[in-house]
Formats: sequence, C-alpha cells, structure tokens
Amino acid sequence: MRKRFASLFILAFFSCTPLPEVIGRLFDVYVLTNYSEMIKDTLSLILEEEILTPQPEKIFRLRYRPLSQFAVYAQFPNLLLIGAPFDTIIRDFLGEKREIVAKETFAFFTIKEEKKGKKLHQFFIFVAADKEKLCRGLIRYKDRIRYSLEEEIKERIFSLTYTRGENEKIKERLETNYHFSLKVPKGFQLSEKYAAGNFLYLFTHYPDRSIFIYWSDGEKELNPFDLITLRDSLTYLYYDGDYVARKYTTYQETKFFGLPAIKIQGVWQNDKEIIGGPFISYAFNYKGKFYLLDGTLFNPGKRKLNNLFQLSVILLTFQPEGGEKN
Repeated sequence: MRKRFASLFILAFFSCTPLPEVIGRLFDVYVLTNYSEMIKDTLSLILEEEILTPQPEKIFRLRYRPLSQFAVYAQFPNLLLIGAPFDTIIRDFLGEKREIVAKETFAFFTIKEEKKGKKLHQFFIFVAADKEKLCRGLIRYKDRIRYSLEEEIKERIFSLTYTRGENEKIKERLETNYHFSLKVPKGFQLSEKYAAGNFLYLFTHYPDRSIFIYWSDGEKELNPFDLITLRDSLTYLYYDGDYVARKYTTYQETKFFGLPAIKIQGVWQNDKEIIGGPFISYAFNYKGKFYLLDGTLFNPGKRKLNNLFQLSVILLTFQPEGGEKN
C-alpha cells in the first residue's frame, strides 16, 4: 500500500515532485466588482463550498477588488468580473454582447487573449441587465461559473504536473499488456503484483499519492452505493483494509468519454494504521467493460485539495482500448 512503499531507492529515484505551495494561489478567485457587499453571500454559497479532506477545505477563496483595479489584476489567474452594462470596464468588453444582455437579462462569457494562436490568458465576465438582478443571475449561472473556474485550475495543474514530462515506459507497458493508457507523470512507479485480479496501482511520495485502475468484463450498474462497496472490497484486499467513510463522501453524475459516469469524492480510513485522507474515483462502462479509476492521498497536517485536483487531472487522461477523448 502507498503508506508502506517507501524505501531509499524509491525515494531517491521515484519521488514525484508535489505541486508547489504557490499553486494554492491558483485557488484564489479575484472578483472584480463594484457590488461586493450585495453579492458576497450569494457568491460564497456558489464558490466557497467546503470539501472534507478530511478537514474541511474551501475549493475557492474569494478576493474582492473594485473594477477600477482591473489593470492591476488583469494577468491574475481565476479573474472574474461581475457587474452591469453601464460599468466602465464591463462596458468596454461587452461590445455586441450588450444586445444579449438586453435580451436575456444575464450573460456569462470568457475573454481569451491569444498571440499567434497560442492562449496567453483568459478571464470571465458575468453581467446582469441591472445590479439588482446580479444575485438572481449568479444563482442561475452557478454551475457554469463554477465549472469554468474549475477547468481553469485543472489546466494549470495539468501543466505543472507534467512539467518534468511523462513516464513513457509505464505508458507503453499499460498499452501493450492491458490495452489502455494513462499519462503517467515522471516520478510514479507501477505495481503489477495484483494484475491477476485486474487491479493495478501507481504510487509516489512527498506527499504519498496512489492511483489504482480496476476493470472487469461486462458492464455494471452505476449505482454509487454499490460502487463504494466495490471500492471497499478492493481496498480491503489490496490497500491493507482501507474503507470509505460514507458520511464524509459524496457522489455526482458526470461524463467520461461522453458516456454516463459516476464521480465519487470523499474520505478513506484505515483503522489498523489509524490514518486516513481524501480520495476521488470515476466509474464508467465502455464497450462492454467496466472501469473504476481511483486516486488517494495521504498528507497529514497539510492542505490536500491541491494534490487531490492533481490526482483527478491524471485520472482524466485515462483511455481504454479504442477510446478517444471527446
């Protein structure tokens, strides 16, 4: 199991560089608006949800600044402008979109700055026809706003995760022996000792992170409670008795390869070793096979969302045989 993988050899040659502490700043959302007092409570409900990891951590931390400071924060990641069509900075960016706001009352869009076809920076703008409608519009667009900011963070974490490159040997071995692929960052090591049970895992340290891939012939019903039970049965065998703390675990329907999938996120525990931490899983069916992908983290006393996002980014590079990302 990941907690007992450490050896001087592994630590010297297979330790994967963790995300630097500075990455935490990427979870700061700079909200430029002249209506902070009006929208604070609503925006906090949308973006400052606490995730149990096991200690609660907020996905986003909101930092409010007036629109007049746009020039100062223009190059910051996770920049969100909120206002009405008559606000100076908002008006400058609206252009023809003013007609959309007039017709639809609300608009949310992305401004992308590019040079020679390469994206340099982007930020987001939410506009309501008048300031009194801002809170109602933010609630209506909450899923889109949150999704956009999460994708922005994932893109940056992806870049940091693969800065040192990929482990091409592991990727080739997965493709040759198991007919699926994963973009494996350098520093991860592959264990195949449970391959006979259709269970592989990869691991690294500082902090301890592990990824497992489980597959079976025949499709399974994507029932989250059954999937958690399945995960428990696998980690009991292969992860020294880990199990899911159900009251600290949530699930949601999502997509993998454009197909129905279940995302499970929560807390694992191990009573024997008296330890625990966060995990994230994706379960889906593809061409007559079932797949369960899982990332776990053990990083006591430190912030965990950074590296939990990293595990999710890695899992989402998985491709089954013949699979193509949509």
